[in-house]
Amino acid sequence: MYAHEAEVPHARRDFLRQVTAGQALRDIRRPGVLPWALHVLRSGGTAHVPVAAPGPFPRSGPQDLPGRPVPVHTPGHTDGHRVFRLPHLGAVVSGDAPVSAHPVSRPDGPHLLPRMFHHERAAAVGSPDVLAGLEGDPVLPGHGPAHRGSLKGAAEPARARALG
Repeated sequence: MYAHEAEVPHARRDFLRQVTAGQALRDIRRPGVLPWALHVLRSGGTAHVPVAAPGPFPRSGPQDLPGRPVPVHTPGHTDGHRVFRLPHLGAVVSGDAPVSAHPVSRPDGPHLLPRMFHHERAAAVGSPDVLAGLEGDPVLPGHGPAHRGSLKGAAEPARARALG
């Protein structure tokens, strides 16, 4: 598995940067958090499952992988979070920056995950600015349906909702 160099130790589980039980408990009154937390626990979402041999991307630009994805660093959710441009399709896989739906999110359309999901919130809020400078349609988030339209059209509401 390839990842941003900052994500490699996270993938090995040298440390873990994901929402903790304590963070979820602090937000337990937020709509959807309790059912989501129970689902995560029941489905083994807290299991220690390291990636066997993660390594950093061998080069910048298009990768020698199917579809020739182009990783773009968008830190915040984790230090090494990346989105992937798929130039041959004109699409961008946005992962967790932004998403279009999540069990603990109520907005429709592109938005950032709630604060508890980000390792570095200030960087996460800046990631839509990186997306706004890219070209791609559709945007394929890690959570929720595809967003049709420009990346700038997805990034601006995500940033505005995060700051609002």
